[in-house]
Amino acid sequence: MKTTYQMIGPKGRQLWTKLFESRNHSHGVVILGTGSGEIRSVDDETLEDICVWLSDLGWSSAVYDKYGCGESDGDWKRVTFDDLRNDLVILADHFKEQSSGKIIILGHSESSILAAEAATRTNSIDALVLRVASHQDISERIKMQLGIDKWTRWLADIENSKVSGKMFVASHPVSYWLSRMNRILTGDIVAMLNIPIIALNGAEDHFTPLPAFSKIHEAILQQKNKLNKATVIPGVGHGLMLQSEKWNTSVVANEIQIFLTAIAMTF
Repeated sequence: MKTTYQMIGPKGRQLWTKLFESRNHSHGVVILGTGSGEIRSVDDETLEDICVWLSDLGWSSAVYDKYGCGESDGDWKRVTFDDLRNDLVILADHFKEQSSGKIIILGHSESSILAAEAATRTNSIDALVLRVASHQDISERIKMQLGIDKWTRWLADIENSKVSGKMFVASHPVSYWLSRMNRILTGDIVAMLNIPIIALNGAEDHFTPLPAFSKIHEAILQQKNKLNKATVIPGVGHGLMLQSEKWNTSVVANEIQIFLTAIAMTF
């Protein structure tokens, strides 16, 4: 499997990217997203295992350093949710120009939310894999995860930052939190999309329990696309895998493989 490092995007907005080219004829490119935080994905060995697995299935794949992270352009201290969404738009548009196949976003948690938003901004995205996406305003989500006392302090810290000049709250830039408020929720976005989508959530996920994702599943299943699927995997949490499981033999990988195989057959 050939790997290539490259900067992708316009000047001043380039993303440091690692492309894994399929060993066989490629059905297209799967762009892998990650969860929240200042994450440098290019050197993530866990993601590399998924990329090798995708290559065996006949898909090329790409991982990237987020805006403001690692070798990518941008200032993480001032990052917004729009910046992170635009990462996926830039990459999807680039690979659509370079590939004759399908462009898939395989998101996880935050990047699943970003992927749905990105699909409203470009026609380059052909399908979405939404792992542990949530249908929640960020304030509601923080309250659910941290409890009302910490949520109250979180809100106060963000409000006080306008005077204090404090740039980070709960390890994230204030600009990030402000840009996440009052956005269209993921289930409502999914209902507007006309591309194949699979949503995967864990039955034991305390970060994203059933009330946090049910609207997304309902929106997917109400659409008429026969490739759409919404699955709750029993016994797993936010990572969608048991500790004893390896990726290529896991339930979540099997669900994604079935979905990608169906996408490949639509050529």
